[in-house]
Amino acid sequence: MLDRRSFLKLSGLLAASFGLLPYSDILNSPLDEMLLSTGKMDKPRLRDLADKVGIEMGISLRIIDRWKLYRYPEYLKSIMQFSMIKDGYTSWPDSWMNDLGTYEYLVQMGRFAKKNKMGFSVDQFLDEGWFEPPAQGVLLHNASKEQFDLFMQDIVRKYFEVPYFTDLTFASEPTGASNVTPPYWKTNNPMYRIYGKDWPEVTYRLAWDEALRTGRSVGKDLTFVYAAAGQIEVPKSPHAELEFKHLSELKAKLTDSLGIERPFAIGMEYHIHDGAPVRGGCGGPAVSQLKKNELIEHFQRFNEIGDVMINESSISGPGDPEKKKEALHVLLEAAIESNVVKRILFWTPFFQPTGNAENDAVERSCDALGMFKEDYTPDYMFDEMYKIFETYTS
Repeated sequence: MLDRRSFLKLSGLLAASFGLLPYSDILNSPLDEMLLSTGKMDKPRLRDLADKVGIEMGISLRIIDRWKLYRYPEYLKSIMQFSMIKDGYTSWPDSWMNDLGTYEYLVQMGRFAKKNKMGFSVDQFLDEGWFEPPAQGVLLHNASKEQFDLFMQDIVRKYFEVPYFTDLTFASEPTGASNVTPPYWKTNNPMYRIYGKDWPEVTYRLAWDEALRTGRSVGKDLTFVYAAAGQIEVPKSPHAELEFKHLSELKAKLTDSLGIERPFAIGMEYHIHDGAPVRGGCGGPAVSQLKKNELIEHFQRFNEIGDVMINESSISGPGDPEKKKEALHVLLEAAIESNVVKRILFWTPFFQPTGNAENDAVERSCDALGMFKEDYTPDYMFDEMYKIFETYTS
């Protein structure tokens, strides 16, 4: 069975092969023109409510979602409920680095976000999945340091050619852990082989230098994010302790050498499961592992290092809707009451079956199900989230 990232890439390739990604539309139809068909909002948007408590609401798009932007006004209207878009095209460098249509899509998404005062994330700078089959990066496993340095310089240059984006993940999940696995560094990649545990600092400095060269200001109009996964989400877990120590040291190095007080934000994943985790899927914490008061202290502790962001969030499993709502309340109320969580991003809430039941189960373990219906209008989880923010802003 494919792992999560391989599946996401495959779904994109299948979508393209069936003509679901109309690159001619991307090249010729600016996204901001689609706003003409969305109509006016008859009440405050979710983003407006969240903004009152200092939280940016985000949404991520799957590769297979993109063609909907041009065909379904309700889909676009739902996206407009959020204040940030994350797009995973750059998760696979061989799918966009030399593809004019894909690059133009990212340019248009940036235009759409900028015009509508939204943040736009081009996702991660480097990821270990880049160096696994079928990605072309597998060829770099035996590269020399000089060869790999050139590769990274090319990558960062291409990122910063996108005219507008506000968010870049400079390190994506360098470490891991599970309920049964102690925390560990992911070592099966050229970054670790060449730079060791310092590789996040190396990628940060590359991105920092390119930001300066292109006139962007880190901490003002651009946020650098360290994305953590595993069990860092669980307060006082061994993985949380490892990452707190590592991130404290990384902050000290960057602050001393670059003179920036809070050089990066900490992106946590909360793929909460009600039931047994799906093999090969998103292995986040169980509902039973999360308590509101403990989460508040957890967020506030990591805020000593950098701004806290929930960069991926979903609640999945076979449980009933009421139990999922309870989990949503725990997560959102802890985030709001902590007064330090700056972003909550829901992961690919527009689920679309691919026809492969096994891979669809993997995808469901990651997606924010119950957020939107098949016609792209709000569903019960979105409605519950809206009510929570109403409560805190009334």
